[in-house]
Amino acid sequence: MTFEGSWDDVFEALLLTVKEYPVVLIDKEKGVIDTDWYVFFKEKRRIKLNIKLKTVDEGIKIDISSHLEAQKTFLSKKWTPIKSDGKTENSILKEVRDRLELKVKENKE
Repeated sequence: MTFEGSWDDVFEALLLTVKEYPVVLIDKEKGVIDTDWYVFFKEKRRIKLNIKLKTVDEGIKIDISSHLEAQKTFLSKKWTPIKSDGKTENSILKEVRDRLELKVKENKE
């Protein structure tokens, strides 16, 4: 998804959005944010994110690559890779968009 705004504003909105995830790498200059595993206990799954920003003609593009795994039971210690349904990634992108729209609105007032 592509966003209008400065590199700094988009990167800041993204950082605020993923603050609940265990971030292990932040490289603003390269436009990279990596997380460690974040566990969704009720759903018996976990996700690790690799997020990249890049400048394109239309603005700042955010690409989210996710690695998702699931357990069959709570007692199971084995994690099995599964395909993402895109909900987490889309939720992050929507929240970034909402944060940027709020910032624009606040700057107009």
